[in-house]
Amino acid sequence: MIAAKIELEAADAAVLDARFERFSPEELSTFSRLYDYGEITERSPSEADWKLLCLIGKLTRDPGVAERLARSAAIASTVDMWSGGKLVGTDSSRAKKWDRLVKSQVAKALRATARTYQLAESKAPQDHLADAEPLDVTVAALAEDPALLQGPEAISPWLTWRGQLTLLVGREKLAGKSTLAASDAARAAKAGHTVLWVDAEQGHNRVVSRFVSLGAPLDRLVTLRRWPQAWAEVEDVITRRHPDAIYIDSVSSFLMAVEGKVPETSEGEKWQALVGRFKQWTQLGPRAAGVCGLLHATKADGNYRGSTGIGAAPDVILTMRTDPQDTARRWLDCIGRWGFPSRCVRFEGEAKGYASLDGALPPAGPGPKMSETRHKVLTALTGTMTWGEWREAYGGNQSTFNHAIAWLRTEGLVHLEDATGKYSRDEFAASQVPVGGSA
Repeated sequence: MIAAKIELEAADAAVLDARFERFSPEELSTFSRLYDYGEITERSPSEADWKLLCLIGKLTRDPGVAERLARSAAIASTVDMWSGGKLVGTDSSRAKKWDRLVKSQVAKALRATARTYQLAESKAPQDHLADAEPLDVTVAALAEDPALLQGPEAISPWLTWRGQLTLLVGREKLAGKSTLAASDAARAAKAGHTVLWVDAEQGHNRVVSRFVSLGAPLDRLVTLRRWPQAWAEVEDVITRRHPDAIYIDSVSSFLMAVEGKVPETSEGEKWQALVGRFKQWTQLGPRAAGVCGLLHATKADGNYRGSTGIGAAPDVILTMRTDPQDTARRWLDCIGRWGFPSRCVRFEGEAKGYASLDGALPPAGPGPKMSETRHKVLTALTGTMTWGEWREAYGGNQSTFNHAIAWLRTEGLVHLEDATGKYSRDEFAASQVPVGGSA
């Protein structure tokens, strides 16, 4: 049962647009979640209603306008209450209750927000002038800022840089991604930075004991009281806490928690959009943050598993590999926009975590090599192709072609979508395999 959602008049819409000038980033995020999307992460629908009405009270003093804005909100027309893509409750009387109580609740909210409205009104002209600059600007003008002529500032030793999204890739239980990320986060906190640890895998016992063992300043470390249920509630934390560094352990577990599933390998655009939302987290605070997501790798070659869409959004991809000559060492193979160097780190125990190992030589035979013939076969695959289309594009010996496909699939360099019968390249994985050697 859904209440009729009213259409706003032009004057009301203008009041609504004032939110972009009057609200802080945190308030704007909360308002959009409640008004535009109807996502309730509060303890009850009533708490969400009151929060929205108080925000409306910062936009207008007119009871009629405030009531119309309230009635046009998404949560006013939603009976089924959802959180993180899951139905958490149904209130069949909600629409009627909203219609019955909205007038009196609006009046109370206007009284409660009288002072905050006056403050917002006094700041509005200055805010408007600050935003009055044109959208366009010359590169010469930007170049006057010396900070733009340098690379991004490192927040932590290995994994986070301001304004950058990093993916840390490694095998489950073997590579030590969480241990390295915790060591990195502890170092960032010791340097005076605020850290947000978004856990969707391990639980408080492991998170707390690990940071205590590392001797991290615990008041600099923020985590969630429970596993996340929606993007919006985590984004609320970011806009309120303003962390310098954010770690997601892990990307797949987080997506399962907030989306209800992890996209299929073939869903490249879906993957790109989701990973791109993590990139947006770098800009939610008053100062750019560094974000690092932990991603599971394939058993075949240690590269990330999943769609090529994963590799499009991050600025840096670090693949964490073991060292057969020293079980405590890990190699961080780096590719990205800024040319950050690959590194070697060594686990020094629970109390010290990982430490940089400068001057270490990489182990011999770091991974598979692709022959010139296989590289030619791979190069012939553009976009998505059936076996026949790919075979025709290659044009060489069929037996050689089939053997090359088998090797490329085993190494995770190409994927076959069963539903369509089409092959596609894993661009990131292919970029990490050197060309050379015999077929």
